[in-house]
Amino acid sequence: MDKNKKLVAVYGSLRRDLHNHGLLDGCKFVGEEWSPKGYKMIDLGSFPGIVKDKTSDKVLLELYEVDPYIEKRLDWLEGYVGPNNLNNFYNKEVIATTLGEAIIYLYNCPISDNSDIVADGDWKNYYYSINNYENKES
Repeated sequence: MDKNKKLVAVYGSLRRDLHNHGLLDGCKFVGEEWSPKGYKMIDLGSFPGIVKDKTSDKVLLELYEVDPYIEKRLDWLEGYVGPNNLNNFYNKEVIATTLGEAIIYLYNCPISDNSDIVADGDWKNYYYSINNYENKES
């Protein structure tokens, strides 16, 4: 990988065939894999958020190589202002994947007690099922 590029792990609306994937146009798709255990996915409407949760399982990720320009665009989409900023909608962390260390965005807002949990950790399947869409990959 080019030294100016980073891996980013996406799990929601940035995944292939979903509505924000266009922000990753031209980025190299590196692979798909499950996150390490300990993440819970929450339905936030037309996109999800994930939070650390020791009792939860894994989240399905797609990994892409991104340059600094694309990373800034992703920061804007995810409402990321900067490290440890209380105004962040999502925080950025680095996680270990089998393909290398990757940036992941973690939801940084209060979670309602009645929030729907995406139990299987696969946003695309969940999103398609609740909206009666056909999953192109099934």
